[in-house]
Amino acid sequence: MTIDEKIQAAYDALTAGRPGSSDGQLTISNICLEAGISRASFYRSTLAATIRRDLAGPGTARRPDAEQLRAKVRELTAADKQHAASTQPRSATCAPLCAPTPTTSRS
Repeated sequence: MTIDEKIQAAYDALTAGRPGSSDGQLTISNICLEAGISRASFYRSTLAATIRRDLAGPGTARRPDAEQLRAKVRELTAADKQHAASTQPRSATCAPLCAPTPTTSRS
């Protein structure tokens, strides 16, 4: 994996909210920590200028807002409850198939 690929993977992980070894804040230090590279290697990268531009302005990063994430969790939880309520319990579905069948004894 090249340095640019490591940087891109680290940037993507941080913007998606999936930090591996950092505190999750989207900073150059954390990108370097996640990528396992030095800051000098980061600044020599062709991606450095683009990432620095992304980090320069507030709200320009692709990381979702905490309230947006909470709303999405509420939405998915409600959908999960609806789905659970609309499906039969497994035992009711399988009962006819799992019932013991009478056996005939051979004497």
